[in-house]
Amino acid sequence: MTYQGTNTYIKFLITDFDSRAILGNLLNTDYYINSNGLEAYIPYGYSQTSYTNTLSKTYTAYKNDYALPFGYTYSGCISKEQYEALSILQRQQALMQGAVIENEQAAATLNPVSPQDCSSPLKIKSIEGVSGVAAVKANEFTVLGTNAKIAITLEAPPPQDGENYFVITGLKHEPFEGVKLAKRNHTWISMSVLQKRELEEEERNPSRPKYRTTTIRVSTDDGYTGRMCIPIPRMDEYIDTQYDFGKQDYVQKLGKLDQQSNTVTLTFDTAGIYSFSNLQLVHQPLDSWYETAVEKMSEYSLQNLKLGTDSLSGSITVDEPRLLCLSIPYSTGWKAYVNGKETKTIKTNTMFIGLLLEKGSYDIQLKYRTPWLNLGLIISAAGFSLLGLIILFNRKRRRLI
Repeated sequence: MTYQGTNTYIKFLITDFDSRAILGNLLNTDYYINSNGLEAYIPYGYSQTSYTNTLSKTYTAYKNDYALPFGYTYSGCISKEQYEALSILQRQQALMQGAVIENEQAAATLNPVSPQDCSSPLKIKSIEGVSGVAAVKANEFTVLGTNAKIAITLEAPPPQDGENYFVITGLKHEPFEGVKLAKRNHTWISMSVLQKRELEEEERNPSRPKYRTTTIRVSTDDGYTGRMCIPIPRMDEYIDTQYDFGKQDYVQKLGKLDQQSNTVTLTFDTAGIYSFSNLQLVHQPLDSWYETAVEKMSEYSLQNLKLGTDSLSGSITVDEPRLLCLSIPYSTGWKAYVNGKETKTIKTNTMFIGLLLEKGSYDIQLKYRTPWLNLGLIISAAGFSLLGLIILFNRKRRRLI
């Protein structure tokens, strides 16, 4: 999901989608449950349906008013090259307009789509250090300590017809460690000779990293706080691609911005120089275009859905060539059958399973079997057989001796 700038500190772990309405909808999120009335975390387009009181918390359920069906369809497609050339917020809009595919047959069958962008940058009045910040430059923040804060103030509140985002690209973090940190926060002068030598020795012989990421918290006055996890390069040659996987572009959804609360606050967990190529606050409307897109994708959808432990089935009728998108992570372990005939699945939207359908009515069935399971069982059986022969041979050998 790095294509969407989602915030994760490990490349294979996605904890949430920052309460972003479009991404949640594409994943068939029908309900959102929150505790203690933190309405700032509810995505756009959800309305309250119920709540439950416990001894310590109040849980409130919200229903997605624009929910996509499981098994929605596209009539148009976007090439992966087109998709990768878009900005992060343009990408999530594009997924509501056409399916991202690499399959040549599907691309030749579906209508080509040129994604439209309706988002707009918000005018920033000022960017100022509040505490613990030595310098605020056009493309660089110098942070001296933990919990340093920078305030970004807008010229005017944005419209209330969608979602607002903090967007930063090309973000890199150079930590202040050892001597550099001491000199930056002016404690070097007060250190003894022995303390200085110990710090210099530690810098010359760095140990295994104590931490691999740092966090920038992005908050608004309504109580919403998002977290961006930034990889920290170390002075040694230790490389952990699990934590540092080349991500430099981030998007964080913001809480409510209005006339009374017109400021976004950045809070830094680690000292250092934070450089970036671009920083924006962006408004993305989710009004009529979003509702229309949901209607088009829902017009032909999978019906009579039945879900099993490792299978699913349903039926669908389409009046034109469509790509059926199932919000199931793409894997070669899934086998698809259309009207009983095995059909090749298509990797859709960079991570889901898709099926190309011509005009007509279809019974759809998907079955999952762990890839290479049969080969693994054969190898395991052969290994146990070989082990048994070795044991038997050794016993006969001892009797002869």
